[in-house]
Amino acid sequence: MKGNINIKNLAIHLLALVMLVSGCSSKPAFNPPYKELSQRLDRVVLRVFTDTGIRIHSDEEMLVGSAEGAEYAAEKSVRTAGSAGGHIALTGCNPQFGVAWVFTCPIGIVAGTAVAVGGSLVGIVGGGVYGATQALSEEEIYSAAIELKKTKELFDRKLAGTFRGQLVSAVKAHTEVRLVDNDTADTAMRESYDEDDLPVILAVSITGFKIIQTGRLEPDLSLQIYVSADFYTVPEAGILYTRKWSYLTPIGDFYNLTENEGAGLKQGIETALETVANAVVKDLLPVTASDAENNGDTNWYAEIEDGEEIKPEVETVFSKEPVPRKGWYRDQKKKADCGDVDVQILLGRAYAAIDLRIFGWRGRDELIDGYYWLRVAQLSGRDDKEIVLYINEIKKNLKAEEMIKAEHRAQEWRPANCSS
Repeated sequence: MKGNINIKNLAIHLLALVMLVSGCSSKPAFNPPYKELSQRLDRVVLRVFTDTGIRIHSDEEMLVGSAEGAEYAAEKSVRTAGSAGGHIALTGCNPQFGVAWVFTCPIGIVAGTAVAVGGSLVGIVGGGVYGATQALSEEEIYSAAIELKKTKELFDRKLAGTFRGQLVSAVKAHTEVRLVDNDTADTAMRESYDEDDLPVILAVSITGFKIIQTGRLEPDLSLQIYVSADFYTVPEAGILYTRKWSYLTPIGDFYNLTENEGAGLKQGIETALETVANAVVKDLLPVTASDAENNGDTNWYAEIEDGEEIKPEVETVFSKEPVPRKGWYRDQKKKADCGDVDVQILLGRAYAAIDLRIFGWRGRDELIDGYYWLRVAQLSGRDDKEIVLYINEIKKNLKAEEMIKAEHRAQEWRPANCSS
């Protein structure tokens, strides 16, 4: 009765396995940071933040109590029996039997009907008993759901800090790179460096983090993580190099993971973040001699339930080398100085996009310039909603005295003589 359904499921799983194996065995080659940048990666300023909180995605709603469990299991059994019976009937009535079709079709219909009806009756009873005995009580389900929510809220608050700690550990374990910041946005970049000798900023962001919940009677949890990393030097240079990763891993049974105040779930999240952190560091930074000898595989293994060790796969989904924008800013400034209002607005918008989480105090000068150029455009007669919107965004990150100075500059601005 279940044979045909299981064959179908087996075929689907085999197809998925073939896709997984082929995907892992034919990894695309991603270029490391270009040579000039790689030579400067002896010290980095590390910035870590999240652009998203942890979301919980559910393929099916959780059951509440044994009654719903019985109903679900019985319904599933009836569907299985009906599908099997229908398959038998269609097989018997297949025209490929030729003349024998006259005999095989009635037999198939009778047999299929018997299987469907008989299987449904057995399924209703057996499935109902199974569901009633397997499903947990409302109190147990509610308690597990509460622990899941608590764990989510906990990591929502400390996700960036946890991941930063994993990255720092990975840097110390696998590279000889020196981290020059002390976890603040300003201190490291206040050191006296020549502009061409500034430490490279590695800005790592968790752009997606999802707990995936599947199943009803015995639900499982998986984690899906998306991470991006960018290299910068000074704000005007723009992104020097960028790369992204994705990671999907099952972590276990919903109810087991939420026991003991969610200890298993917390450990699963920590382990997943550690795996991704190792991938980020090894992909971007020069590895130590010992790691190089071991092909960079040290500390990469995660233990699974039966005691075996497997190498988690973190997929690099995007990699490129953006063109530095320093020359672009210089060219736009010349046009803005000459009185091109459209360029003044463009330059103001570009400066408004400076992220203080990455550049700290160095980015404040650019934000002030952004405010200045947008105000120059306004005073030149171009006052629209877009300019007001960008000015209001910049104001959120500037002090009153900074805006007053920029305002004085804007009031005194006059176009340069660019006729020559």
